[in-house]
Amino acid sequence: MTTVVERRRALAAAEEVAEGLFERIQSLGLVRAGCTEKQISDEICELASREFGVAKYWHKRVVRAGENTLCIYAENPPLRMVEADDIVFVDLGPILPPWEADYGRTFVLGSNADKTRLGAALEPLWLAVASYARSRPECTGGQLFSFLDEQARQGGWSLGGPHAGHLIGQFPEEPDRWDLPENYVAIDNLKELRAPDLRGEAREWVLEVHLVDSARRFGGFFEQWMPL
Repeated sequence: MTTVVERRRALAAAEEVAEGLFERIQSLGLVRAGCTEKQISDEICELASREFGVAKYWHKRVVRAGENTLCIYAENPPLRMVEADDIVFVDLGPILPPWEADYGRTFVLGSNADKTRLGAALEPLWLAVASYARSRPECTGGQLFSFLDEQARQGGWSLGGPHAGHLIGQFPEEPDRWDLPENYVAIDNLKELRAPDLRGEAREWVLEVHLVDSARRFGGFFEQWMPL
């Protein structure tokens, strides 16, 4: 059993690798027009292996462009070619053995004002929601989801899926991790985020902000570890 300090140090190290990977994706301009989502995903995989030693992912690599940014993780929409004025998000779950990272960012290509506005809103909203959770020790997953939903609506957007985050930790994860509502930032999670797991250990959370503009048919995504 690891201590809270050891676990958080390991998760922070994994998150730093993921952050560095996304900085390289940005600096190399890998998310670009004229490529399919799969081409970009394959190039990112090669980069992660070559420069960051990432050999495994605990969830499928996700690159979504245009209308595909409306889709939730579980969907597998037809592959799209990235266009010159597109919005694209990348969601990766690299394993830095044995710890998981989960990191998602949005790239706005071109100068479309509505896409730019949505893209710019993601990180500030993530920070506001994380601050809400940290300032309320008894906050449940359902309360946090409701707060995020309210904030999204005030900005003129809706949420892209039925949950806005989940547990994160060591790989392989516990077999029932994905079966219980208490393991998600979701409206039906009535359990406090800070409540310990069945072994009495603190649980660690990833917070996802998936905003969609239903009328204009695009969305954006921002995800990372949310230490409480």
